[in-house]
Amino acid sequence: MSRVVAQPARLVVLEPDWWAWNQAHLGHLAAVALRIAAAKVAATTGAGHVPRSLSLCVPAHPEPGAMEVTATAGRAEDDSRTVTLRGLQGGQPVLLATAVLGAKYSGPRLLGPTAPRVVEPARCPEAVLSTEGVPMAALVEFRPAEAPPGTVPDGAALGRSGGTGGPAGSGGPGASGRHGWLQAWVRFRDGRPLDPPAAAVLADALPPALYRSVDVPRSVDSRELTLHYTDAWPAGGRQLAAGWALARLRTVHAGGGWALEEGQLWSEHGRLLALTRHTRRLAATPVRATG
Repeated sequence: MSRVVAQPARLVVLEPDWWAWNQAHLGHLAAVALRIAAAKVAATTGAGHVPRSLSLCVPAHPEPGAMEVTATAGRAEDDSRTVTLRGLQGGQPVLLATAVLGAKYSGPRLLGPTAPRVVEPARCPEAVLSTEGVPMAALVEFRPAEAPPGTVPDGAALGRSGGTGGPAGSGGPGASGRHGWLQAWVRFRDGRPLDPPAAAVLADALPPALYRSVDVPRSVDSRELTLHYTDAWPAGGRQLAAGWALARLRTVHAGGGWALEEGQLWSEHGRLLALTRHTRRLAATPVRATG
């Protein structure tokens, strides 16, 4: 993860290792924001609050290097706290975020989307992504999650034709207008346990599902990411065991040069960890083939 090297100024060093598809990885930026927000709340209310949501946008894409982050905690409301964050480079905003943290208590329970039936990760081959275009592939392992033999798949595994990244429409099998799915097992190569910031990285690890859904190749620019966390996360900053998570991503709508995508992240044992929403901008000009 990028380093927080000074407090209370919160000077964060954004490492180029956490770049993907020609921009700072929004999941990593979300992880940075969550850690700062959690520390801000813990300093005033203790460590009993866990992240409930984070909404992050990038007015301008950050560059590798120092980013100064300020965090402001709102007034305590019942058992929740809201923290707003602003990241600057060269005096200009490159990150705006709002995090909601809250304590756990007993209440009604309604389970969210169930994990799709897929082959277990030990039997799935790794999808090798180029670290030239996706440096974070050296830090996160991807394994396409295929449906078991004899079942009808309801998603496309990362690693099939067109599913490993690159400009939208670069080899994808879907016709224009098709709602594309991507799904894969993901984990950190260093074996770190899962906590909400780590889950933010994995929940945003897949390339845009739109890459499978259009015919004309265009670059896709991620501008906003929202994460919603379930009650799977223990209080007190405790972590879940290290291991695989199943990430799934779908293009919900595309038009007017923009796309909306939604995703889910489950534990290896099928427990829903987080839901995501993504706002993406398509380049106005198609990517020209080279060579």
